[in-house]
Amino acid sequence: QFIIGSLFGWRKKGTKTRRFRQAYISMGRQNGKSFLCGVLANDFATFSGYHEGRIFCTATKQDQANIVWDEVRKFIQADPDLSELYKTPKAYKHEIYSKVTGTVIKAIGRDTKTADGFRSILAIVDEYHQHPTNQMYNLMVNGQINVNSPLTVAITTAGFDLNYPCYGTYKMCKSIMNGT
Repeated sequence: QFIIGSLFGWRKKGTKTRRFRQAYISMGRQNGKSFLCGVLANDFATFSGYHEGRIFCTATKQDQANIVWDEVRKFIQADPDLSELYKTPKAYKHEIYSKVTGTVIKAIGRDTKTADGFRSILAIVDEYHQHPTNQMYNLMVNGQINVNSPLTVAITTAGFDLNYPCYGTYKMCKSIMNGT
């Protein structure tokens, strides 16, 4: 409730613009991070009012990026009414198209060249603790500069390498939560 409330319940005064354009979600394995992002992707793709948008599920490797994308696919296919709103997911291309808005949900790995230059309405950076640089995260955030109320979500578990950008993000978030 706190995560959803923070992401959707805060708007800039006098506008409908989302107050927070970035989210950092860190929790233990098998606690629903990918499922939560599946819900977010579905909402942004079909119910948020965006038309012909792009949603990226990203990670350091394509196989990892496919995990969140698969959660989106399973979420959609589990509900017959919801699945009517989407074209049949193209698993070989890792693409899902909303019939309502024309928005595409796509899985991409850091090793791909397809992320650069595209504007997304939602970007999900999976297993952020495994990213040795913040290249993919920055590509996603910078690609959203001219998008109205986009969201970039970094989801992760605790990592081991204190030199990776995830640890810096963790320290910043901890400082914000502590009011320092």
